[in-house]
Amino acid sequence: MASPLKDWLPSKFALNDQKKLEITWKYFANKMFLEPFFDETINIVNSYSENSRRFKVITDDSLLNNEFCDDHLHPDVFIFHTSRCGSTALTQALTQIPQNIVVSEYGPLDFLLRRTLYSKPEGLEYEELIRKTYLLIDFLGQKRNPDQNKFILKLDSWHLYFAPLLRKLYPNTPFVFLYRNPEEIKFSQQKLPSMHAVPNLIEPQLFNIENLEEFGFHNFIDHVLESYYEQMSTFIKNNNEGVYLFNYSEGMAKIIKDVFGILDIYVDQNTQDKVNQRMEKHSKDSFKKFTKESIPIKVTTSCLKQYELLEKIRKTIL
Repeated sequence: MASPLKDWLPSKFALNDQKKLEITWKYFANKMFLEPFFDETINIVNSYSENSRRFKVITDDSLLNNEFCDDHLHPDVFIFHTSRCGSTALTQALTQIPQNIVVSEYGPLDFLLRRTLYSKPEGLEYEELIRKTYLLIDFLGQKRNPDQNKFILKLDSWHLYFAPLLRKLYPNTPFVFLYRNPEEIKFSQQKLPSMHAVPNLIEPQLFNIENLEEFGFHNFIDHVLESYYEQMSTFIKNNNEGVYLFNYSEGMAKIIKDVFGILDIYVDQNTQDKVNQRMEKHSKDSFKKFTKESIPIKVTTSCLKQYELLEKIRKTIL
């Protein structure tokens, strides 16, 4: 018997006036997650009649329960990244295979992970957040069609700091890490900044920052990237099983082929053609032709050193 929540998924988590968790649900019908980011998929399903009514569907967190979760897959790979390093192109390549469930930067998951920063590690509240995180990922992995057999979850860039937590939950799931030369990332971020490139949009303690006043807009991203590279290096040193490290400079064709191999995905010529056609377009906008544009902008010496250290690690695990 199908769950009464069949085809409904959490679209937003929030705390109410009593500091209790509330979940906003959206009806997805059989909508596949093909857009570059999950928020874009939500924008599409907002037009569905079930989501256009006067009153939103908001519940407490008791419905986040295995009882209401239909046939689902566990993640086959987690994708971590430094931003502007090909992670969106990779997930868009993976969406060309209908047997894949591909979820990219899912807001409710971000909410739960960041809430752990405000609870005592290993305390009751912390453990409850971890339990909800696992259940939420189960909900995401529900099959949209019976042929689906792979579940790929791409995280936000600052979720690098939660890799140890996710490794405890999924000890055998491959972790893919993507990164890029910081001078090229900085150029891209200055053109169109992401949340982590703007001071105080993400908790500064994640980036090991005690005094935000030390940073201006143009040098804040240097510190963030330095922290990202250091976090990747530390995690890989402590977790050398099932971890894969890719630099954007290797080329997206190679990275995509290697990740397909990690997932044991066979690609016939027809599918390869679809992947190639998608890669000709901008990863974040399928209506725009992709043109490589990168003018390196200088970053701090310490940032470059952490990048070079990560490069050495990658070359030792090839």
